[in-house]
Amino acid sequence: MSEVYHLTDPWVRAAKPSSGKLREVIDAGFNAPGSLMLRISPKGLKTWTFIYRNLAGRQRWHRIGHYPHLSLAKAREMARQLSGRVAMGEDPAEDRLRQKKAARETMRFEELARLYMRDHAKLHKAASSQREDQRILDKDLLPTWAARDIRLITRAEVVKLLDGIVARGSKVMANRTLALLGTIFTFAQDKSYLPESSVNPCQKVRLPGGKEKSRDRVLNRQEIATLWKALERLEEPFASIYRLMLLTGSRSGEVKAMSWKEIDWEEELWIIPGLKMKNRQEHRVPLSRAALEILNKLKKEATSEEWVFPSRFKNIPHITSLKKAAERLKKACEPRLNHFTAHDLRRTVATELSKLTGVDDVLIAKILGHRWADRQITSVYNRWEKLPEMR
Repeated sequence: MSEVYHLTDPWVRAAKPSSGKLREVIDAGFNAPGSLMLRISPKGLKTWTFIYRNLAGRQRWHRIGHYPHLSLAKAREMARQLSGRVAMGEDPAEDRLRQKKAARETMRFEELARLYMRDHAKLHKAASSQREDQRILDKDLLPTWAARDIRLITRAEVVKLLDGIVARGSKVMANRTLALLGTIFTFAQDKSYLPESSVNPCQKVRLPGGKEKSRDRVLNRQEIATLWKALERLEEPFASIYRLMLLTGSRSGEVKAMSWKEIDWEEELWIIPGLKMKNRQEHRVPLSRAALEILNKLKKEATSEEWVFPSRFKNIPHITSLKKAAERLKKACEPRLNHFTAHDLRRTVATELSKLTGVDDVLIAKILGHRWADRQITSVYNRWEKLPEMR
């Protein structure tokens, strides 16, 4: 049964709990509708609680705070404010329950990003694309929005963030960031992490960096010869990476992540699993004599049983960057070549193949590992892989 006292600071400070029981003391000095109660737990924790009846006549208990962090005077003041809210028809205890429920349902952007990487990127994107997504998240999105409620991120905030990326001179990265954000929020809607009534904040946001002009750099045959000769002056294993890119037409990421178990020496094939491919489909690459010679030499000098191009860093399994090697390669070219990138070599392979008699676009797409090729040859019914033609 509750006790009733006209509470004073000395009394509250000296109050002790009942032996092994919760002690409840109503403040007779509280002079507003409702009651202010001091509850003292068996362990001595003192909690202020406001007791009232809502408009439906139901008794409610609303915890205000703990003593001594909340003094008697402050507790009385807060209880009077709550009493006024009740008189206006509000129900503070019910409001708190709704706030707690909303807090439980709230998802922070940091959590959404983690789920996106685990449940979407990892399942539907190549390893290189996953790394790029994570890089964009780490550089711009998480530092800005990690703790934000995803329901409260607005289109204006998206535009402001993208404008900041453009302002530092990274127009293309701003476009990539917008694309990733759009995918992440669409993922959130598909998984019901956002309410059905929500609108993707990236909707109708224009490309912040403007329309990008696709690269059309292709090395001519003289430039290919110059590059091949320069590779003799580039250290291993980087020289072999560039040679295999030219000899297979594969992406740099696919070559850098090549493993020994993917090489079928008997069939002279490089079988790239779907997880490593941009289109998520297994890709079988016929290996030419020159490519096999490079791989045989690398095998004899291998320092890793798993990776063809292992990294010298313990926390990275294989080589992931050609940036510094590319700079050394460009300096080794005599005469100097106009600016080119690793992906330009893949475009060069496709262009040179198209000059050969009997090599059509479908076959080139098959060699490059484009999903477009399978659509063109109705692969649902036609299971012929065109390996002899590709070779």
